[in-house]
Amino acid sequence: MGQQNPEALAYWLDFAGILTWLLKDAGWAMRCPLLTLPAATMSIGIETSAIGQLWHVETQCELVHRVAVFMWLLGNVLWASAEFFFDKGPPSFDHDFGWFHGPIFDANDGLYNEALWLTQIIFAGGLAMLVFYYSWCVAQWATQCLPLPEKPAKTHTWLSYADLISPTARDLLFIGPWLAKDLCWTFSFFWCALPWLSLVVVLLVDRMVVVGGPRPKIMLIWVLANFLWMYSELLVDDAYPWLRLIAGFALSAAAALALAGLLKGNGACTLEAAAILGP
Repeated sequence: MGQQNPEALAYWLDFAGILTWLLKDAGWAMRCPLLTLPAATMSIGIETSAIGQLWHVETQCELVHRVAVFMWLLGNVLWASAEFFFDKGPPSFDHDFGWFHGPIFDANDGLYNEALWLTQIIFAGGLAMLVFYYSWCVAQWATQCLPLPEKPAKTHTWLSYADLISPTARDLLFIGPWLAKDLCWTFSFFWCALPWLSLVVVLLVDRMVVVGGPRPKIMLIWVLANFLWMYSELLVDDAYPWLRLIAGFALSAAAALALAGLLKGNGACTLEAAAILGP
């Protein structure tokens, strides 16, 4: 197997990962295990491959955030699998969604709660890793800002340090608030999750303005569809299954856009790849 352009590789892995996330969530929102479980398995494989193949290419900041994405995905897949295997779900789904007829195995609240507890531990672990890394970065930043005795210290601003973050790391900054949002969701804390989701929207709008391209738009659709899904599940107890259908269709549309981006070809992906991989 010949060597592959690292920029093209980063582009392919990024869009392939997003595509499988979207398919996983589309099936999950519409309670379709035949879509969710295969897509979830592929997403784990792709993110594992991304870490392995980009380990010697990306910066420390990028790798920390990529590992955090993997931890979120691992907990997310465990959560989805537990719902399909052991959680019956609202009875209305048995009638409104013809492809869902209850759990794959016998409903078991004990096993579902244990899986949910493990999911919360994984999410909390990902958040703790990011908090530790950000604290270390702030300590390094503060140390560099201290005046030296023999020569004046340079004046640094937060913006000047933000400019040093690679485009890949900026694209992955969403994962911290997204982990916090999903952790709140596992506890059914809608109003606690909402500020974190709003922060992700702000980060994605920033990427749309600064970078452009299809990626931040696809991610924004994903976030807004998750908001509708979370609202349906936590605030109205899935009394209106059409809300989850709308979320599922929006996620499917975003998946189609991700597939189009994935199939753009080597010639068309060079500029976008540079934005994903960074300098």
